[in-house]
Amino acid sequence: MKVEAKSAAILLTTLLLGIVLGLVGQGSFQRLREREVTEMRRPPGFVSHMEQAIQPTATQDSAVHAVLERVAQANQQIIETARAALRQNVDSMQRELTPVLRADQLDRLSRSSRMPDPFRPKPPRNGQRPPPGANDDRGNGPTDGDRPRDGRRPPPRDGRGPPPRDNNNPPLN
Repeated sequence: MKVEAKSAAILLTTLLLGIVLGLVGQGSFQRLREREVTEMRRPPGFVSHMEQAIQPTATQDSAVHAVLERVAQANQQIIETARAALRQNVDSMQRELTPVLRADQLDRLSRSSRMPDPFRPKPPRNGQRPPPGANDDRGNGPTDGDRPRDGRRPPPRDGRGPPPRDNNNPPLN
C-alpha cells in the first residue's frame, strides 16, 4: 500500500471512531441529564437538590429540611392542579371539535393530545420492555404483558365484535 493510501485510511478510521465515540458519549450524557431532571421534578429530588445548593449547617439542617419538604409538597400540588386543568381544557377542545372532524382526524387528535405523566421514567429506547410494575407509554400504571405498547387491548381471539372499551380514554360523544 502506498503511504498516501495508508495515511488516508488512518485519517478516515480516526474520523469514524471520533464520530462513533461522540454519538455514544452524547447519548449517555443525554440519558443522565434526563434522569437528573426527572428526579428533580419529584419532591425528594427537589429537597435533596436544594439542600445541596444551600448546604445548611448542622444547626440549620432540620429547619431548612422542614421548609423544603413543605415547599416540595406545595409544588407537587400546584403541578397536579395545573395538569388537571390542562386535561379538562384538552377534553373540552376534543368535545368541541368532534362534530367538525372526520373519524381519522379524531383518532389522530386523541392520540396526539394524551398527556403522559411527567414523573414517570421514559421507556427504554433500545426496544426492551419496561420493568414489571412500570407505567405504560401513556402513564396508565402497570403494563399488561398481553397489551401492545400503544396501550390498546388486543381484539377478541375470534376477531368478531368491537374492541374492548378503554376506560382510560372513553369515547368522545
